[in-house]
Amino acid sequence: MNATAAPLPREREKESQPDDRATLLAFAEQALAEWRLPPGLRANLMLALDEALTNVAMYAYPAGCPGPIRVRLSRVGGALELEIVDRGCPFDPTRHPPPDLAAPLERRPVGGLGIHLMRRLVSGMRYRRHGGENHLVLVCDWDASGGEAEP
Repeated sequence: MNATAAPLPREREKESQPDDRATLLAFAEQALAEWRLPPGLRANLMLALDEALTNVAMYAYPAGCPGPIRVRLSRVGGALELEIVDRGCPFDPTRHPPPDLAAPLERRPVGGLGIHLMRRLVSGMRYRRHGGENHLVLVCDWDASGGEAEP
């Protein structure tokens, strides 16, 4: 299959617990490998997904009350979209201010570096709150890799 063939969307839902997070990561890794996304892009998406899933597991739901996390992968034009959906408290990471990396460590607020990392690893991020759910979409411009997947 080449990068221009549109693979069918894939979706999996689990709870926001450590073992389930690992299952969602393995699911995404397998799909990206089967779709032959180049290794560098695949590594970037997987790291961004890991950060997003960690944020949901740590902050979206009350302590001790895990909730569902759904991961959906789809091809849209020349991009691959990875959507993370949860029913936790509303949080839009696209509105989170970038960290002041020039500030001394002791003057920086705790947090925000993971979101900064996600922004740097993907081509784009979109967020919407719909039907009581957070929808975070990580976008990877597949064609930016030269248009063809690996043989």
